[in-house]
Amino acid sequence: MNRFRSGTLVALLVLALGCGGGKENEVGGDAFEIGALIPITGTNGEYGVGFRKALELAADEINTSGLLLGKKVEIVVEDYKSDKTLAPGGAQALIARGVAVIIGAAESSSTIEAATK
Repeated sequence: MNRFRSGTLVALLVLALGCGGGKENEVGGDAFEIGALIPITGTNGEYGVGFRKALELAADEINTSGLLLGKKVEIVVEDYKSDKTLAPGGAQALIARGVAVIIGAAESSSTIEAATK
């Protein structure tokens, strides 16, 4: 795994920790949920599948290495189906779930829609 990508995810997690992000999991420790607003289906779905795999690999690497003092990272994916009009709903679903941070969307037009609604 590219150390830059892994380091970037760790930096996001540290920022989320400072903001109080995370949730209590069943075993009593903290689980940090990272929201991923990405297209898994639709015209840009092939990119979203790759984004999801990269995020999951980075989370696995962080979880295995113990970089966050034993805290676990979980990736929560919302598929907006490559449709910018669905991106705000996906972002709201991630916010309602209480994720620590949201990564995405994959296209600038979808990001703008999600950020302004």
